[in-house]
Amino acid sequence: MDKRSFFALLACSAFSWTSSASAADPELHVGMKSGGELITDLEYIVAKQGKQPKIFEEKIKENILPFLVGIDDQLPVGISLRFDGQDGLRKVFRVPVSKKSEFIDDNLVPAGIDVDPVRGDKTKSLYNLSGDVIDKGSMRLPKDNTYATISRREADVPADLPVPPVIFKEFLAEGQDLFFTSQSHAEEIPIRQAAFQKIKSTRLEKLKKNSNETAEAFELRQRMIVQQIDLFGELFAGTQELSMAWKTDPEAGSGTGKSHWTAMPDTAFNQWIATLVNSKSVFGGYKTPDKSVFSMRLLLPLSEMTKKNAREVYKLSPIVLKQGISEAKDLSFDEKAARIALSDAGIQALDSAIDVGILDVYHDIAPSTAGKHTFLLGFRSADVRAQIETIVTSLGKVRTGWSSQLKTGSDGEIQFHTFKPVNPPKTLLDFYGGDGTVHVAAGPAFVGFATGEGSLDRLKELAKLASTGEAQAIEHFVDIQFHSKPTLKVSDAFMSEKDFDLLKILKSTGLTSDPVLKKDDEDKDEKKSKSKSGGKSTDAMGAFRNLEWRTVALKAMTGEDDLVTFRLTHVKGAIDGTVQVQPTVFAGSGAVLAEMVKALIP
Repeated sequence: MDKRSFFALLACSAFSWTSSASAADPELHVGMKSGGELITDLEYIVAKQGKQPKIFEEKIKENILPFLVGIDDQLPVGISLRFDGQDGLRKVFRVPVSKKSEFIDDNLVPAGIDVDPVRGDKTKSLYNLSGDVIDKGSMRLPKDNTYATISRREADVPADLPVPPVIFKEFLAEGQDLFFTSQSHAEEIPIRQAAFQKIKSTRLEKLKKNSNETAEAFELRQRMIVQQIDLFGELFAGTQELSMAWKTDPEAGSGTGKSHWTAMPDTAFNQWIATLVNSKSVFGGYKTPDKSVFSMRLLLPLSEMTKKNAREVYKLSPIVLKQGISEAKDLSFDEKAARIALSDAGIQALDSAIDVGILDVYHDIAPSTAGKHTFLLGFRSADVRAQIETIVTSLGKVRTGWSSQLKTGSDGEIQFHTFKPVNPPKTLLDFYGGDGTVHVAAGPAFVGFATGEGSLDRLKELAKLASTGEAQAIEHFVDIQFHSKPTLKVSDAFMSEKDFDLLKILKSTGLTSDPVLKKDDEDKDEKKSKSKSGGKSTDAMGAFRNLEWRTVALKAMTGEDDLVTFRLTHVKGAIDGTVQVQPTVFAGSGAVLAEMVKALIP
């Protein structure tokens, strides 16, 4: 397929979905300000911030411009969608056309898409699409209209369908670069529910058991997929309005996202939003230290569906974890026994926490003394002190040289324990100080962890507040802020430690699973994706895996304005969200994008 065709990209996505014959105007919209704006934003991110102007000009821009043949790069591009009770989801593409003949002859046809006028069409604006890319499709392109409306069936492109939708103009008037919006009403609820049932049945029909996967592991994977689809189904069926928008501002040197979400009356989603009003955090009175590298607060009531789903997973997980641990070849009998005890106690603790009815979490990584940091993490919990003792004891046995100690101290009903990995990564010791000891606290309603110089005192303070203080309302029920450069620096060095391979440790515990592909398919795909020189994978994901992206990003991130902020707030029955990204984050992402493009495009 000719890569020059912009429409070819759209078509591959559009026609991978089945389509409905109904002609009602779709009420979900996804849009982009324009192809020209996309180029401007990429130039800012890759050329200016990522300092890779040559790659932008020769690899990125050069390969985008041919996609725009016959397309107006100053008008918005959009996709309108509607959930369909019979076929799942319908997609209708709106493509701005600058010159009809160029769009058809130099864009669609070279991509292997045949375009034929529909005989007898009095409007002379309807075309049949066929060829290698699609077996059948329809396009509406009036002579006096700047937009081509494209879908799989003719009923989706009536002559009176407004293009672009009014909603495009509303978002673009606000200066947004990208947007998504969904509006619904009560009559749509059963349609959306039926659509997700169709999506689920189609997904399950295609789901196959891996050749190296146990029946229990397959059942767990299947169950988690079903849960995910059911959750999205409930959310979208219960959604009245959802809008999201993103703007990259080269002049201000920032990126800003926003969202607004409301629920249909008398739905489970609406009931969940209502519970946010009276939700309070036991960590509400705890002040996040200034200049924290990372901070997070979560206050999420658990819906009945969430509780049910969690218990289903916790019921199946112990068997699968035991199977994975038992199959590990490099573990001794005692190490396997310790890991099984650890996983059993962990699942029991998580299952008990469901009864609390809310996910209440506090976390920060904050500066301490002499340039070091403290790691602090706390949960509101059920009384799982017995399980925590088992977990700490087991951690001291999961690997030769690890150690643990119970009841190193107490404060009322709160008990403190410790465990210490063998040969902790030098990176972590340099960052946090100390000797790598992790402190654990457990009380009737609290579980917490801390490490680093001075972290025990902070853990005691947080534990006491959570256990004896008064719960308080917090401004944002999700509040995450982090400085990307130090966070990335620590994770990069940690993952590079040869003597402390995190992925290897996770695999040895049975907590990670193999890819979804069958073994035979894995071997075939691996052979296909090997290059002739060096044997490295050359597909998109392989190129990303081969790329040392953290190192690339850090090299480009020379500035200090690297803060990322994500917040969700309950406002008058709605959920409002904001995302803010500072320039240094774009510098890192621009450099990584440039290196990926360089690897993928010779």
